[in-house]
Amino acid sequence: MSFHVGQTKIIGAAGRFNTVACGRRFGKTAMGIALTAFGWPGCHQGLLQGFDVGWFAPNYKLLDEAWRTAKHAYSGQGLIKRTDAQQHRMELVSGGALDFWTLEDQDAGRGRKYGLVITDEAAMARHLEQAWNAAIRPTLTDYSGGGWFLSTPKGRNYFHALSLNADRLPDWKHHHAPTEANPYILPSEIEQARQSLPERVF
Repeated sequence: MSFHVGQTKIIGAAGRFNTVACGRRFGKTAMGIALTAFGWPGCHQGLLQGFDVGWFAPNYKLLDEAWRTAKHAYSGQGLIKRTDAQQHRMELVSGGALDFWTLEDQDAGRGRKYGLVITDEAAMARHLEQAWNAAIRPTLTDYSGGGWFLSTPKGRNYFHALSLNADRLPDWKHHHAPTEANPYILPSEIEQARQSLPERVF
């Protein structure tokens, strides 16, 4: 699990809590899964340090896609000790465990203790504000853990509000991640989309 240049730049400027407004195909889910391993400079409390990590997705389909990607990444390195497909939980030989939750449940993660959390496609989560404040944020208290909100923007919602506030809140950072920051996407593909899509959509 490694980062491309655009991802490395964001991680180097990260705080304890981070919002990332991503262009499509930037590689946000892959970046999030890589972060679960070691954390980042503002939060060294990942799976390979023996901490439990929470992954949150707006629906089951996106949760399952991330689960399969993470399982492939960690099993390929011989790091998985046990998996529970029904609970979407994998335990690693390091002692850390990765839990996957859908934010269709506003109490997702309640009662757990996490070293860090990743919220994927945060702008799509209808109950993000309530879930973050009442259930997810308290899971980070024991270890002073950190987190990421990764998403393609989708209107004026709680992800949008967090992004606006991030640069003035202690321990928070907001990052922009355009599609062209992914070196594996052909510039010609981006230019073709620019020319063929409405400006607001692009």
